[in-house]
Amino acid sequence: MDEQEKILDMLAQGHISADEAADLLAALEEPQTMPTAAPIPLLEPDEPQARPASGRQWWLVSFSMGGTLFFLAVVGMWQLWSAPGWAWLITGLVCLWPMALFALLLMGLSLVTRATTWLNVDVRQKNGRHVHFSLPLPLPIVRRMLDFAYWRANGVEKERLAAVRDVMAHLDHGLPHPIILNARDEDGDVVELSIG
Repeated sequence: MDEQEKILDMLAQGHISADEAADLLAALEEPQTMPTAAPIPLLEPDEPQARPASGRQWWLVSFSMGGTLFFLAVVGMWQLWSAPGWAWLITGLVCLWPMALFALLLMGLSLVTRATTWLNVDVRQKNGRHVHFSLPLPLPIVRRMLDFAYWRANGVEKERLAAVRDVMAHLDHGLPHPIILNARDEDGDVVELSIG
């Protein structure tokens, strides 16, 4: 079903009025442009600047921490197993098994985040303060939430959600290079966002 048939179907079902249907059909005839609320001034760098760190290497830190915790838990359980008495064994089960399970969970999460898309934010304030952080974006989880919202929506909201789902699908396949947005505030603060 193409877009014109969808609009006519929504009109026939009474979801939209005839004027709204005419506006939507006219919008289909116009060239596709993205509406913008307000232009965002882009920063033209005066000098070449290094791109922010992608954050992809941070999975190694959490994986190493999980591996170390797991090793310590296993060594501790082995030591307590060879100790005489039941009190030490129960202490090992209560304290060291949760630590070992937490370590395995941490290692698993770090393996999952090594292949995810990262959001990097770099803020340079005019007064000299500099803030940088990186977060993994859980795109599959967000896409499932969008799928749920898509099936519950109707009309124009459903079309907008479909467009967002398409963008999310492209991000899931990976980007050839990071998307970098530079913006400068009226106060002179510079914000650089990169996704990739």
